[in-house]
Amino acid sequence: MDERLARILLLYADNNMNVQATANQLFFHRNSILYHLNTIYNRTGKNPRNFYDLCELVPMAKSVIKQAEQELQLFIKQRGDSCNGEQER
Repeated sequence: MDERLARILLLYADNNMNVQATANQLFFHRNSILYHLNTIYNRTGKNPRNFYDLCELVPMAKSVIKQAEQELQLFIKQRGDSCNGEQER
C-alpha cells in the first residue's frame, strides 16, 4: 500500500466506511473511491469494505504514513545539510 492509498483508507475509516462522504471530502467521484478501495483489496488481500478487514488495514495504513513522514524528514535533513555545506564555501 502506498501513502496515497493509506491516506484514502484512513479518511474512509474516519467517515465510518461511507464512500460518498469520503468522496465529498476529497472532491472525488464516489467511483474513484471504490476504485482505490478495490486497489487496496487487490494489493493486500484485505477488503476495506469489510469491517474486520478494515480493522486490520488501519494500523497498516498508519504505519505506511508514519514511514513516509520519516523518510520525508530524513530527506529534508539531508538536503538541508548539503545546502548548508554549500553556503559555507
